Amino acid sequence: AGLIDGSVVEVVRCGSHVLATASTDKLAKLWCGDSGDCLLTLTGHSDQVMSVAFSPDGQLVATASTDRTVKIWCGDSGECLLTLVGHGSPVFMAVFSPDGRRVATASHDRTLKLWDMGSGHCIMTMS
Repeated sequence: AGLIDGSVVEVVRCGSHVLATASTDKLAKLWCGDSGDCLLTLTGHSDQVMSVAFSPDGQLVATASTDRTVKIWCGDSGECLLTLVGHGSPVFMAVFSPDGRRVATASHDRTLKLWDMGSGHCIMTMS
């Protein structure tokens, strides 16, 4: 397979050796920055993946999608650990807090939600 099957909408780096892409083909991928090899394909969203972010320790990956969800993945295995559901419209951004204990998400529904990574619950909604 080539580098991408859909249009890449975001690229982020974790350290100096791993890159992540979010794309319109409903996938996020982790890549080796040295060889260009695909390390993991994160499969599970039902629509375009608009944003990808690494936790501060690089162990988790968050993906935001137009399917109105955010998924939290294990960066080593690619296992989906949490699906954050609560936005009423596409989610365009997800970022981890500096300590990695929370994720902030922004949606076309004009809300910002703050999620607790321990429970997966939304702990605050701002609009």
